[in-house]
Amino acid sequence: MVLALLCLRLVLRKLQQVRPGGEASAAAARRLVAAIERGDAEGLSAAVAAEKATGYQLDLLEAAIEALSGGGDVGAFVHTATLDARHQAISGVRVIRGMATLAGTAGLLGAMVHHFALIHGDHGPGPFAWAAAEESANRGALLSMGLGLGTALGLFAASRTIRRRVIARLTEITDFGERIEAAVARSEQWTAPTEEC
Repeated sequence: MVLALLCLRLVLRKLQQVRPGGEASAAAARRLVAAIERGDAEGLSAAVAAEKATGYQLDLLEAAIEALSGGGDVGAFVHTATLDARHQAISGVRVIRGMATLAGTAGLLGAMVHHFALIHGDHGPGPFAWAAAEESANRGALLSMGLGLGTALGLFAASRTIRRRVIARLTEITDFGERIEAAVARSEQWTAPTEEC
């Protein structure tokens, strides 16, 4: 039961992390990328606050702001932030699959423990005591197997949904990082000093 509750909490947290539509809207993202193209760190900071960017978009934009305000390589800062955001999106997915295997195994072990106690326990004299103990052991074994295998099946189903959402999130992160880097490249192209002949 405790394992099932822990697994439920883990799944809900991951689903919340990779929920679709939780980031800034596409229009807001375009406005933020346009602010990057202007190359103004203060203006970009104000735009980020106004658009209420969250999640990976906020992480990537903060990396761009840090690079713009410090004169660093925006592409390198954003690339590092992109890798961090991708790692955060992936983290925990394999743990959920592992917990599904553990839950199924725990259910079978629970059933074995109930029947081991039945075989090796002292249930008192008479056939009625043995029948009551056998009935109790069977109920406990079925409950353990039901909880374990039910939790395992739920986790496997949840992991498929989470996997689809994580793949979509990874694509979003990469696309947004590339848009930021392209905006910085365009900004540098227009603001670079012209060479005199």
